[in-house]
Amino acid sequence: MQKMSSALIIIVCLVLTGVGSVSAASNKCRVVEVEETRLVLECERDASRFDVDDQVKIKTVRKGAAVEGC
Repeated sequence: MQKMSSALIIIVCLVLTGVGSVSAASNKCRVVEVEETRLVLECERDASRFDVDDQVKIKTVRKGAAVEGC
């Protein structure tokens, strides 16, 4: 019984620590203006979760080749 409760406590701790890492802000944005190293973005949703001096990672949307269907 004690082994089972210890395993349950460990599982609960792992789940709770995983929830914190998923709560990062995310949004889909498009570039409105480009000026040397500065980008102006327009986002789909409210951007209030982002603060000044936050670091963000930007990925481009992949443009795949046209696929012919049946």
